[in-house]
Amino acid sequence: MSNVFMKVRPSGVLKYDDCPRAYKYQYVDRIRTETTSVNLPFGTAVHDACTSWLIADSTGKTVSIADIFREGFQKALDTKIVSFPQDKLPEDLFKMGEALVTSFPAAWTDSGLKVLMDKDGMPMVERRLETEIRPGVVLSGQPDVVAVDAQDRVVVPDIKTPAQSSDEVFAAASEQLTSYQLLLEDPSVVAFTGRKKVDRVGFFEGIKRKVSRTGKGPTWEPPILVDARSDSDIDDLKWKIQAMAADVEAGVFPKRPRMAFNSPCTMCDYVGLCHRGDKSGLIFSTSDTDNGMDELMAAADAL
Repeated sequence: MSNVFMKVRPSGVLKYDDCPRAYKYQYVDRIRTETTSVNLPFGTAVHDACTSWLIADSTGKTVSIADIFREGFQKALDTKIVSFPQDKLPEDLFKMGEALVTSFPAAWTDSGLKVLMDKDGMPMVERRLETEIRPGVVLSGQPDVVAVDAQDRVVVPDIKTPAQSSDEVFAAASEQLTSYQLLLEDPSVVAFTGRKKVDRVGFFEGIKRKVSRTGKGPTWEPPILVDARSDSDIDDLKWKIQAMAADVEAGVFPKRPRMAFNSPCTMCDYVGLCHRGDKSGLIFSTSDTDNGMDELMAAADAL
């Protein structure tokens, strides 16, 4: 690749869409919050347990998927300032997470999907991929897993832990999935996967519900899969990333509050800083190598 001045992640594209000023705070100024919503470490712990199991299973090894979840989630609680919703205590989330990860192997088997192995016999799980959008601008992403179905079609099922299941409309529109297809169809990636195109994309969702003796608890839903993106969809994303990169390079970071009823400001970590100059609750990085921010951005990409 040519000299890179900007690497774009799928979560960065989403953040710039929501608000260019918030993008600047997070990705340029590298400002992060002191407190982390428990949804982020919980989702990361479930995600890491499931992908660790996929790697082990596809290479003939065994792991304790429950232990990986418990240790990862506990480490996050021990090392971060984590906020919890009023209706969920830590013990509720430990039970929920253990129920999700221990039922994942059976749900994966029932899906009929198998992990795609590259030409060296290594599983296509959690592989960091890059593709050049234009000279100096690189899209970087890490699909959870690349799989094949019973018809030997290439399938990209993104693993998520939402509170309620999504639908085919979201799967057909998600630019995160479009990004993964774009990455996997790059010639440099094709060279080691041996697969020239993606056939299906979608979501494999573990629904976050409290463990209950009477009601429906945490479950994995059947994968929501749709046909791969058209060439036009891929070109649209490329143009969008190029336009975004040009604005970032030019220092264009306007606020984007939109209308009151759907303003992203209500959920923004930087609303106090942006509207009142209030820096409380924020951590300002003193260098370009902020492990906390790098971890946050990696987790945002994964969820």
